[in-house]
Amino acid sequence: MARLRRRLAGSNNALAGAVLSLLARDRIDEATWEDFEDTLITSDLGVGPTQELVTKLRRELSIDGVTDPQAARATLRRELVALVDPSFDRSLHITGADGDPGVVMVVGVNGTGKTTTIGKLAAKFRGEGRTVWLAAGDTFRAAAIEQLKIWGERTGAPVVARDTGADAAGLAFDALRDAKAANADVLLIDTAGRL
Repeated sequence: MARLRRRLAGSNNALAGAVLSLLARDRIDEATWEDFEDTLITSDLGVGPTQELVTKLRRELSIDGVTDPQAARATLRRELVALVDPSFDRSLHITGADGDPGVVMVVGVNGTGKTTTIGKLAAKFRGEGRTVWLAAGDTFRAAAIEQLKIWGERTGAPVVARDTGADAAGLAFDALRDAKAANADVLLIDTAGRL
């Protein structure tokens, strides 16, 4: 906890600021809760975990005001630690229906690490003994196609790719067909970083 506190105190990110702001208040009103929840969601904590955390905190910390800031800090600390509890099963259970591969299509804006995440997921699934196929659906960037091919080589996963500018939907269709024919367990599809 001391290391987490130091990192939060030295950080300029919005999540650290929101947590420190909540910990520093003697009174928590409705606007504070809304700001805190918004910050958690925009910090990519996810809607589900954010709602779970805020609900637990609101239940334990009266909305009318916190009379003991130390109790608020202890409650928040306990709930944050529980949220990242390493004993909690966070396995990815990806399976397809009727023997088809489980399909994961990774989407997001440019530069957020989609292709790298796919490579890491492929390595994880291959490490579990699953057969993985990759689809280079970011047909806008030649570098993304090459990057995914490198991840395919590193993980031993076949990559379905086309030339730059090819139809991404058609590529995804072909990749699913090929992965099904190969009895693959998982198909990971990269996409272009477009909103």
